[in-house]
Amino acid sequence: MFVRSRFLLRTTPLWAVALVLCASASAQAQKQLRWKFKAGDKIRYNVSSKTVIDNKGEMPFKMTQTQTFDSTIDAESVDADGTAAIKQTVDRLQIKMDGPFGNNVIDSDSEEKPEGFAAAIADGAKAIAKQPVSLKANARGEVSDITLTDEMSKKLEELSAAGGAFGGGMNADAVKQLVKQPWTVLPEKAVNVGDKWEETNEMASGPLGKMKLVTSYEYAGSEKHDGIPCEKITMTMTQEVVPDENAQFKVEIKNQENTGTLFFDAASGRVVSAEMESKVQMALDFNGNKIESNTTATTTQKLVVGGAKPKATKPTTLKKEDPKKTKTPDKEGDK
Repeated sequence: MFVRSRFLLRTTPLWAVALVLCASASAQAQKQLRWKFKAGDKIRYNVSSKTVIDNKGEMPFKMTQTQTFDSTIDAESVDADGTAAIKQTVDRLQIKMDGPFGNNVIDSDSEEKPEGFAAAIADGAKAIAKQPVSLKANARGEVSDITLTDEMSKKLEELSAAGGAFGGGMNADAVKQLVKQPWTVLPEKAVNVGDKWEETNEMASGPLGKMKLVTSYEYAGSEKHDGIPCEKITMTMTQEVVPDENAQFKVEIKNQENTGTLFFDAASGRVVSAEMESKVQMALDFNGNKIESNTTATTTQKLVVGGAKPKATKPTTLKKEDPKKTKTPDKEGDK
């Protein structure tokens, strides 16, 4: 008994030291991820996406669309809990479409108005560009109280009333989703490597109804990105179609793969960059017409530091073309 007691007395301090060291290592490994604002802060992001839709079956077509927008986040005031009153502006919106409707380029900075189908899209781009949207964002990046200007709301209502392919697609809900794109929701508590959290969004998806998006984040540790000490976060996303009862389309997602990586600068409280790649296969039924739709998309977000705006691109004019001569890209990289 005495020998055992002596052994316990000698080893207990070693176990205590080991426990303290383990606890300390665990505490050091934990990271508190928070957006950080002070009144007067201005943050600028560039968000771009490239989407290729390849439909096969009874209504085949292929279309490539690229979209780029520059957005400025202006913190007007910040509460004690870190919630900021924000004015966020889409400074410039550019859209390029290459498909069965021809090749069209829309730029909200351009003074020239395109014709035909592209004209309605250009009107929508100009309606939302350079119009500050008010919102609140807490330190986790949760956005609330999104309010459009009266001028923007009125213009969007006019576009919606005019109808057409674009009129019904660009509305207040679509603008709110666009404004939310640069924001990433961070975990409630400090995280260790391997900890996970989720974010759920629901957005209108035209004739398909609504799309429910569930993004799962996982903290992957510290890593330098573009020379900046960052926290690496991996992302996976699942998409679910919530059909409209009166929709002409019946949709079934057959297969999907959506993965990405995000780098967050915990010191400054900013997303430095993010990229998401998506592959989705859907089976569509449009009034009895069976369609197999394959969509691939890449979306990137980058923090712009002192970047100058690129020059405006002259929009192309939609012309009536011979369908036999209309170019449809055979490869994803075709322009």
